[in-house]
Amino acid sequence: MLIDTHCHLDTFTDIDSILDQAQACSVENVVAVSQDPESMRMVLDIRRQRANSVWIGLGLHPTWIIQNENDFWDEDDPYSPIDIGDTLTNVQFTDMFGNPVKLSGWYESKL
Repeated sequence: MLIDTHCHLDTFTDIDSILDQAQACSVENVVAVSQDPESMRMVLDIRRQRANSVWIGLGLHPTWIIQNENDFWDEDDPYSPIDIGDTLTNVQFTDMFGNPVKLSGWYESKL
């Protein structure tokens, strides 16, 4: 079984055709990734419609963070990553196989 671990499915107009082509090449699953808030919404919609073949990796591309730094790090915004410790203190993250996942050093410093 092959898995495409990094595909920007949100950039294609005919996603089903892309997934069909992947399956024809023995790629059974695709990890659809995001790079900004808008693509996160799109990737979530793609996953909802194609749960049997699409997994997701939600995140922000480093260049997006740098370009939006002033808007992104708002200490008064309760959803800003600077406040991540308040919302994630008691959350246990796991990978798709149920194994515990350790947060990166940046997130740990906020907890």
